[in-house]
Amino acid sequence: MVYSEHNNYGAMLVTDEGERMGLNDINAMSVQMLDDNTLENAMYYVKMFGGKFDIMTKEFNRRVEEQGKEFSSVELVDRETKKIKDSETIKKALVKKYGLDAVSTKSPTQLAKLFGAEVIADLQQADAIETTKTQSIKWR
Repeated sequence: MVYSEHNNYGAMLVTDEGERMGLNDINAMSVQMLDDNTLENAMYYVKMFGGKFDIMTKEFNRRVEEQGKEFSSVELVDRETKKIKDSETIKKALVKKYGLDAVSTKSPTQLAKLFGAEVIADLQQADAIETTKTQSIKWR
């Protein structure tokens, strides 16, 4: 059986044999070394707590984003998301100049990786880049 424990050193899983595994100790290599029974028991707790963590995360985000609450471990940061406007004219021009691969993505950054800086200049000239500003939580 595996159970969780929390103390001044952080949360950890404890196996039947008393082996303590801190969250920082859980990685791809350490998980491969667990026997089947221990892994199954640990996954039970992951599944059991998973939905509860989602509920807590949603409420935490709501308090920060909607109510403006401040917590010492997080900050609200401004983010910009850029995408190509969804226009048949823009799509046709991209296909004509760069081929079908140019319309398979809506990210200007990905297009620049595929076709170079010239595609960004073309998109800016055609006013084809849409910028959305949002705020998101950044953990310190």
